[in-house]
Amino acid sequence: MRRPFSYKKPFILFVFIVFISSITGQKSDTLKYSSHLVKKGETVYSISRKYNLSVDELNKLNPKSENVIKIGEVLKVPFIKEESLTVIATETQKKDPVPEKKHNSSFYIKEPNFKDCICSGLKKSNAFNVSKSSGLYYDDKEMEVVISKKAINQYNIYSITASGVNKADSDTIIINEPTILKINIEDSAGNKKCFVGSYIVNVNHKLPVVSLYVKHNEFFPSKGIYHGISKKDTATGKVITIGNSWKKKPIEAFAQFFFNHSLIDELPLDVKTYGGMTLGWKEKSLQLSARKEKYNRGKINVKLFKNLAVNEFQHVVLRTSGNDQNKTRLLDKSISHVADDINLNTKASRSVILYVNGQYFGIHNLREKVNSDYFKYRYQWKNDEFIELQGSGYKNKNFKSVVDYAKKHFNDSNFVAKISETVDVDDFFNFHAIQTYISNPDCRGNIRFYKHEDNKWKWVIYDTDLSCGHNFIRRNFIKDKTFPGYRYWYNPGYSTDLLNSMLKNSDLKEKFLVQYCYLLATYLKKENFEEKILSNRNIIEEELTTHFLRRNHLYRESISNYNKRVNGIIKYFSKRDPTIHSHLEKAFNVKNTQHIKISQNIADFKGIRIKHSNLSTNKIDGLFFQEFLPEIKINIPNHKYKFDEWSDGVKDSIRKLNLIDTALVALFKHVDTSLQYKNVQLTTYFVKSDAKKPFYFIAAENKSDSEINLSNYTLYEDISRLAYNFDSTVLMPGESIILTNKESFFKKKINNDTIQTLAFNLNTNYPNEVSFVLRDDKGLYLDEFFINHTDSLFVSSKNYLFSKSDENEITAINTKVKELINLDFGYEIQVKENVNGFLTSILLIITFLMCFFMFFIVKRHYN
Repeated sequence: MRRPFSYKKPFILFVFIVFISSITGQKSDTLKYSSHLVKKGETVYSISRKYNLSVDELNKLNPKSENVIKIGEVLKVPFIKEESLTVIATETQKKDPVPEKKHNSSFYIKEPNFKDCICSGLKKSNAFNVSKSSGLYYDDKEMEVVISKKAINQYNIYSITASGVNKADSDTIIINEPTILKINIEDSAGNKKCFVGSYIVNVNHKLPVVSLYVKHNEFFPSKGIYHGISKKDTATGKVITIGNSWKKKPIEAFAQFFFNHSLIDELPLDVKTYGGMTLGWKEKSLQLSARKEKYNRGKINVKLFKNLAVNEFQHVVLRTSGNDQNKTRLLDKSISHVADDINLNTKASRSVILYVNGQYFGIHNLREKVNSDYFKYRYQWKNDEFIELQGSGYKNKNFKSVVDYAKKHFNDSNFVAKISETVDVDDFFNFHAIQTYISNPDCRGNIRFYKHEDNKWKWVIYDTDLSCGHNFIRRNFIKDKTFPGYRYWYNPGYSTDLLNSMLKNSDLKEKFLVQYCYLLATYLKKENFEEKILSNRNIIEEELTTHFLRRNHLYRESISNYNKRVNGIIKYFSKRDPTIHSHLEKAFNVKNTQHIKISQNIADFKGIRIKHSNLSTNKIDGLFFQEFLPEIKINIPNHKYKFDEWSDGVKDSIRKLNLIDTALVALFKHVDTSLQYKNVQLTTYFVKSDAKKPFYFIAAENKSDSEINLSNYTLYEDISRLAYNFDSTVLMPGESIILTNKESFFKKKINNDTIQTLAFNLNTNYPNEVSFVLRDDKGLYLDEFFINHTDSLFVSSKNYLFSKSDENEITAINTKVKELINLDFGYEIQVKENVNGFLTSILLIITFLMCFFMFFIVKRHYN
């Protein structure tokens, strides 16, 4: 009898197979992965390099860590044999641009007898040759630099990296990481000199690079200026400051500025710490100062900032963003860019990479320093022509008298006129509008303001790194700064007295409310702040991975945490917009808002403003208080266009809005074209930007075959808002007339005394950006010449010749002043006509001779 089918043996077999499979799997995984115990000083990056992984790959193996690790933590890592691990670790030390070990004085070789030696760039020496110049060698993993001496009795070569200083034992230096090459020489007369060069290799930076060489013990902890901490005294409760960073004592340094991937300038200068309480933080801001009396160089000759044409600076700051240094490094910079939109003075900025002695210091904000130089190079003022103040300003009798007058006379009938003579009211209101919108408690006194002897008091947006705190969203910061019911640490009397007194005047109160709502409907909007923040983040995007290797080492911070903080700032503005009008209502006791929407059909320029404001826009979209609706005014900054009418058919360029007319479009159209269009053209613009001796000219040429009388023709320059009349100028065919700030100098340089010139002045030493429009005697359009300078263009050179083709394409050529002699402002059309006339005459003579010859032959034949 057949036995019934049993499940017992197959079940045992199945269990056995599963067991064997699990053992096999465990054995395979054991062979594939191992563990790593995190030690002091290690980071995610250093561990990933040790096991030949990317940071992302290590994070995938350890998802709970997410770039943040702790000492004693066990990480899952690939299994690698010990000898292979040693090789990988060695290679990692060579390639890692971010040092994981602190500097130690034992790594550093003393350089006796060179203590007072001022450094120069390697290319400045005629005592030796260097096979490769200082530079950014991003594509080279390793490079060889050969030093060949000429006439030197003694010289020593040092290579300085993040790991320390090595004295070279040969003339050939192998460089495989960011390195400072320093050569000390002594000539036959016993003179000692130092030469320095930076070699940034095996890393790739999209941002400009500033590289500093400093004496190690003078800069690095524990004796250097970069050492500083603060702590609270447990007994007294007071803050104690420890370290040399608080002393702000300058030390000697050598700086190299790499822009557009090229070395633009290098010079010895002073370096000192910069800032206030943030000097106790892990990273310090630094001030760079050129000193002519000390180093025979008084300026850094680089166009450092994108939106500032200036190319000479004595002082600049490498800022860590102050209180925002361990958060986003975007806040202060982005707010300044919005402040630029509303015509406030700000500190220009640019994101750069900082290296110190070959050590990667990450992203810094290169910024202007607001001092007397700031006003001298921006406005060409002299020291004795203006006043610059900070804090309360009450120590200055001039400013204190303004505040005292406002306190006593705000109800006077002529108060608005009188206060407007000494205070730029628009500027003052704009300053306080943005400060209260961003809830900046530091505007209590950490501010700067100034006055030219012939002008009014104006303000500078200075420090905003404490702003946009979410704890201020519900607090009525506007009331605290205008009509304070209570005094807090951020609104002492001296910070509110002038504004409070001015707003007690009913006319100025109305102006402030209208101006504030106008700003909220144009530039102080969540969308504008968000655009600035994200734009600035995009600029540093590709650098963030490398930057956060250092950040993680300092703050245990990951990119995901960083993104949360960026979003946190944007979220502040999302919350601020819905609360701002209610805060204005409570502070000024007003009610009922009306949505106003004004736009224009051509968005190429800003042709709308509210009356009595200097700020133009092309779109108004926001809430105004019904009690104080604005008066809209057409303002045309572009002479290509003219105002036609409003969308409802009204022709008046100024109109008071009401509750009915709340959505309007300003209609513009192109100015009618002149009969001489194409006959008179703007052909050439030359500019030499210079702090002391700027030189520029623009050429207008007669392209027709007839003479043209330019009487009452006008050349407009729309950026400077200036206009120039050609008087009784007559241009022959092919002839040009030159408008220049230096007539005799121009004629000398082109070696032509006969060319017609007219004097004109753009009132700036840096006219890199111009917008010329030419109109005839009837106001009709003839031509235009627009230069919106690219930043990289003027970083490379400050001399450019811009030429316009017949197809209106503008080309830029780096042209020195001495090369202008090659320009031809001659009579091309007239010469062409003369040549044509000459050829015609020759042809007629030949024809006559041929006819005469034929007549002679025929006559002879018949005879």
